[in-house]
Amino acid sequence: MTSPSPTGGLTSPEPDRLHTDLMALAEGPSKIVAGLVVLMMKEPQKVRDREWLMEAYTHIAAQALEMGDARLQELQEIIRTERDSVLNLSFQLFMRVAEDAAALGGTPTLAQASMMALAYFSDGPSPTFEAVEPEDLDGSPAGQGLI
Repeated sequence: MTSPSPTGGLTSPEPDRLHTDLMALAEGPSKIVAGLVVLMMKEPQKVRDREWLMEAYTHIAAQALEMGDARLQELQEIIRTERDSVLNLSFQLFMRVAEDAAALGGTPTLAQASMMALAYFSDGPSPTFEAVEPEDLDGSPAGQGLI
């Protein structure tokens, strides 16, 4: 008998492939993926809400690309052309971190999960974490579990 998948049956890419795909991104889309996946980990119950996801994507893109109303047309074009690849990679990274965390056991805090995700953007070693049991979480942002 197999245990349930931490990603609800969805498969994530192999770590090496995900790392390669993330490293191939330009700086702007890379910043957007990083910001979006941290937000997804902070509010995992909203990940399947398409409207929330598109609002989050647009907001993070504007911040990551340091663009405001003065460059609205350029921002809209970037959001439109990069949307699919950024959202796909964000979901893949979100699922990969969930699988990595499950393999390590326990529930990482948001900060620990964020570090695990950001490690895929570098050539350094993947971070590990000390397992935290849900009853040990104090409800503060630093103590919130990923899933």
